[in-house]
Order: sequence, then C-alpha cells, then structure tokens
Amino acid sequence: MTKRVAIAELEGAALDWAVATSTGLPVYDMESDWPGIRAINEAARHGPVIIFNLVRRLFIEDQDGSRAYSPTTDWSQCGPLIERYKIAIMGPNPTDDYWTAWAGPMKDGPTPLIAACRAIVAAHSPSGFVEVPDELAHG
Repeated sequence: MTKRVAIAELEGAALDWAVATSTGLPVYDMESDWPGIRAINEAARHGPVIIFNLVRRLFIEDQDGSRAYSPTTDWSQCGPLIERYKIAIMGPNPTDDYWTAWAGPMKDGPTPLIAACRAIVAAHSPSGFVEVPDELAHG
C-alpha cells in the first residue's frame, strides 16, 4: 500500500525513497516485486539499484557492493545529485534554522541535504505530492 504525502513533509526513509524513484533508480521491494538475487546482481552491473528489504530499509546495490541508501544524510550520495540537477542551496538566515534549495520549486529543510532532496523530488513532481510505501509514510 502507498500513501500520498506532501513533498514538504517528506523526511527520512520516505524522502530517500522519493529521491530514488524521482531520479529513475530501479527500486525493488523484497515483499512484493523481488526478481531474485541473480537479477539484482545483473541489474547492478549496469547501474545502481535500490532494494527495499524485508525489515523495510533502503539499500543501494551497485558494482561497489551493497550499502545503506540515504541521500538525506549521506553527502557522497546526495552531492552528485546536487551537481546533476544543479541544485542551488542557501543557508539558514538569522531568523530560522531552515535551509532552502531549488532546481525549480524552492523547498526548505532542516539540513542542506534534506532541502536538496525535497527540491529534487519537487522538480519531478509538479503536484507537490508523491506516493510512498505506507510504512515509510508513517515514520
């Protein structure tokens, strides 16, 4: 099941999921559309894939192996996205603690990575909403 969530409210794994799907990474859910490890390994030879595992965490699988997928907290994952999508980021001003990022629609966030991830998702979802797995939408 999925839930419709406002991009401005996305955080954590739900935002990571939305970034993966917005940027076109294949996402495989081990509960519903698992093609098997051989198919995953073959796909990962051609580019990164995201695995939503049985304990409901996101992993990226590529030629370098498997590791947690979290562009909202990992500069090594979000940095290339900021470059690719030409995200502008502005630091917090003295009256609030929010960062602002944009690549079209402006989005705020408590960190530069969260703001950038929201801006990436917003650039691909003009409605301002995305569908995320229900268990991610609830925390």
